Amino acid sequence: ISPLSVRDVDAMLSDSLVMPEEDVHELTHLVHKRTLGNPFFLSQFLHSLHRDGLLTFDHSEGRWTWDLAGIRGMEITDNVVEFMSRKIKNLSEAGQFALSRAACFGNRFSLADLRAVADGRMDLVTEGLGEAMAYGLLFALRLDNAAMEHTLEGADGSLRLDLCSFQFLHDRVQQAAHGLLEEDVRARIHYQAARNLMQETNGVGDRRVFEMATHMNFAIPLLRSDDERYLAADMNLEAGRRARASAAVASAARYLRQGIDLLPPNAWQERYELAFDLCEEAMLGEYLSGNFTRADELAALAIRHARSPVGEARILNIQTIQYTHRGRH
Repeated sequence: ISPLSVRDVDAMLSDSLVMPEEDVHELTHLVHKRTLGNPFFLSQFLHSLHRDGLLTFDHSEGRWTWDLAGIRGMEITDNVVEFMSRKIKNLSEAGQFALSRAACFGNRFSLADLRAVADGRMDLVTEGLGEAMAYGLLFALRLDNAAMEHTLEGADGSLRLDLCSFQFLHDRVQQAAHGLLEEDVRARIHYQAARNLMQETNGVGDRRVFEMATHMNFAIPLLRSDDERYLAADMNLEAGRRARASAAVASAARYLRQGIDLLPPNAWQERYELAFDLCEEAMLGEYLSGNFTRADELAALAIRHARSPVGEARILNIQTIQYTHRGRH
């Protein structure tokens, strides 16, 4: 969504506060200046003003009032992720614990996902999820992704978390929560998540290979052995192939580049097929992304290590097709 104009914000505040536009002009200009018209940022900023008592409803007068001097004095950043990070840091230990770990699973996650990385502190997780939902940072869905219904409530009226999946309010909330983790802690959580997924699924060939590859890529500092690096490279190869088959060219190229980078120095001797397949797929991914110089470098690498005329011919065939498309002969 493109940024809102001052006039748009004027109309929105007038409608939301049930007041004439001329009465909210000063507030409009201040809010727009602070949020640059970013719709999500603006919404969160207004929630913060209300929570901090700078935007309140005066019941005696039956109208909304605000403290312009207080708003002007607020420390605020024009970076949405930084703003959300500050907001999350206002949560309790439980809220920060739950959100930061949940963020490692992307925009949507389940209680089972968190159980694998909670270090036995599920009490903090459940408490933190409740707090995050109360703050409007998360919302709950049925595990089958249908709309939430009353059947999700237990006998005492509380939400049955085990029947829910959860989604962050916005990608920026997820990014902010993920950024709260120290790099070594983040790597460890992603490593635990990857290992848990491998135990629960059919390994590299499973449909959740995108999740496994992403977790492994965040956990690279913890991959101590060549066997683990080969496993992670294999995950990225499969994820890259599936992404390309779905026409997600940019994602495919990223997975395949990471797969190449993960290969140990002696990969061509120890795991020739993996190295060759990664090189071939990455070459094709770079061609499709328009990175022709890098694609040609990968083609030369594959030809240099090819163990048979058939392998070399596969690379030359892809090159010929790409040169024809580019008008290069």
